[in-house]
Amino acid sequence: MIGLVANLSYGLLQGEFDWTFGWPDLGAFLITQVLAMLGGFALAALLLNTSAAIVVFFRYKWVLPGLFAVAAALMGWFEKLAPWIDFQSAQGAIWDWSSSGKDWAQLVVSGIVWLGLPLCFGIGRILRAEVK
Repeated sequence: MIGLVANLSYGLLQGEFDWTFGWPDLGAFLITQVLAMLGGFALAALLLNTSAAIVVFFRYKWVLPGLFAVAAALMGWFEKLAPWIDFQSAQGAIWDWSSSGKDWAQLVVSGIVWLGLPLCFGIGRILRAEVK
């Protein structure tokens, strides 16, 4: 509903409406949403506390990319490291359908850091937890 109102408002102000949303964009949207849900599940499994996982997820999703950008701007060495550990910006390769192997490698490496490791440690915690 908000998208409809925003697009109509834009069309009234600019004189043109654009409702195009192709299959590649739909595919990218679905992939990034699955990655976001997997990230939330990984944090919940790691922390074993729903409220803490929600807070950490939103910090990881919205605060951490800004901190990475500030750190990259202030420290030259971190500018080269940031694309390899910033999972949010690495997902740009999905939206662009980049053919660069480096972009996809950065997505895989940052995905291992932010999805794979928390998920492995979280599943380990769940398997060792005592059934109540």
